[in-house]
Amino acid sequence: MNKISIFLISILLLVGCDSVEPEMEPTWPIAETKDFNVSLNLPENTSLKLSELTVSSLFTNENQLANGEGSVELFDDNAMELVYATNPEGDIVLMNIVNPMTTEEVILDSKTTAQSLAMIHPWVMNLSVEARQEAFDEIALLPEFNAYHDLIVQGINSGEINPLASDVIVEAIGDFQHSLLSRIEVEIAPLVMEIDNDAVNLTNKSSSMAYSLQLYDENNEEFGDPYLVDGVNKEILSWGTIGNFVTGNFDLFTPQEIKFQVPSAAQVYTLKADSWAGDAAWRNGANISSSIVGIVSTTLGKLMKNSECAISIGSFFYGHAGTVLQQMTQNELSTSQGMGQLISIIGNTSNSLHGVINSCPGNYSIRSQAFNQAIKALSLVGNLENGVLLFFNAVDISQYDSQIDFCFEKSEDDIIDCSNKMTGTWGFEFMNSACSAKGTITFEEDGSITIENPLSIDGFNEGEVTSFYDFNGETLTINYERDYDLCAAPPGSPDFVDVIEHLTIQVEVDEDDGFQGTYTYAYSGDGIKTCNIQTPNCNGEIVVFK
Repeated sequence: MNKISIFLISILLLVGCDSVEPEMEPTWPIAETKDFNVSLNLPENTSLKLSELTVSSLFTNENQLANGEGSVELFDDNAMELVYATNPEGDIVLMNIVNPMTTEEVILDSKTTAQSLAMIHPWVMNLSVEARQEAFDEIALLPEFNAYHDLIVQGINSGEINPLASDVIVEAIGDFQHSLLSRIEVEIAPLVMEIDNDAVNLTNKSSSMAYSLQLYDENNEEFGDPYLVDGVNKEILSWGTIGNFVTGNFDLFTPQEIKFQVPSAAQVYTLKADSWAGDAAWRNGANISSSIVGIVSTTLGKLMKNSECAISIGSFFYGHAGTVLQQMTQNELSTSQGMGQLISIIGNTSNSLHGVINSCPGNYSIRSQAFNQAIKALSLVGNLENGVLLFFNAVDISQYDSQIDFCFEKSEDDIIDCSNKMTGTWGFEFMNSACSAKGTITFEEDGSITIENPLSIDGFNEGEVTSFYDFNGETLTINYERDYDLCAAPPGSPDFVDVIEHLTIQVEVDEDDGFQGTYTYAYSGDGIKTCNIQTPNCNGEIVVFK
């Protein structure tokens, strides 16, 4: 038997400390290994022969069978571990994902193969062991399962050398996963900074990605040591809670936060958060790679995230996958495209990854061929378009900015958040010919705005201007109304009628420190008709520039 030791990676955040090295939990034994009996049951009318098959696990490499029975060595742990049978060509034909703590004998048949194939997919990565067990059982109760299972049986009986990798089977896996997971949606909400005169509090409310934090002074020079705010733990503890995510309810997750002192010097500071800098890079790399490998072995996934192994594993993965991760961040790859490439990277580097894992502290030795064969099973995933949405790491990479800047200004008496503050006079230009015009927008210190617009009516008895704007760091929204009292009604009367000028602008930051977006420009009120005023009501594209 092999004795296993693991250091749990600490999620503790340092508060006001000078170092970002994570604190370590005490070591504790998580598992020995244990031999389990394995029984194989082939479907009827198959051309396969039990005598030609072998069984494997992470610690067992192609054990022979006697009358359809054999044995494998597994982690003796509360975990989900892959056991599989291969044909003489080395291709998988049967499999099962079992919990060694609740299993007395491992059975491999067409049903367990169908269930396991549905779970070898990114959608299980954030499920706890208990939730995976529940999901494994629930899958077989779904109305679509019988037809899907029949196709798996046909594939096994087809006589193809690698039956589970056939186009028909991969398509069947994808269709079944689609029916299971097509409802899933995720939220979008990154980091929140709260500041007072004494401290900065940075909260990661919803992203599973960790962020490295560095403070910069007004000269863009690094100020003090870096910090780390960890990613939100989005492990789903119960399969039954999946319903919460159908409606976008992510309140089950606990935000992560870090607090540190405000510098004493009075000046403007920028806090830059980056998920691919400093300790965040290897932390996120370790989380993603261990989650992918954890599909076939949750225990091995934990080993890859332990505090003595995570740095080397995370650095190795980011070294190979950094380009793909950056492309996902920049939306050059969709979540499913990126996830597919990350799985391929794990498969293509399995030999080297196996060496990194075995070099981690601990008295164990995972068989290279068995490890590579288990990783090969990842290539059997079907439709990534929907199941990938439950792999929060991949979704969060695509939907959240990897670099987020916050700004605050420190004075002798106060501290002000200046992250999303617009100041000064900006120009704007309507881009369509129907309403072609240029003007200026001045953002006042009190939060109001003044617009000089050459299309405005030259009126008299001008009424009140109502305006407001909202800027969240990326999108600028402006609503402007100007009330005119125009023209006597009837002519010669001292009574005037209203004309209201409306201007709505919604633009997003572009690459040149300006904005691009759309506008709506219109007039309303009785005065339009009464005073026979011709007005350029229109909408279209607009640019706002410094």
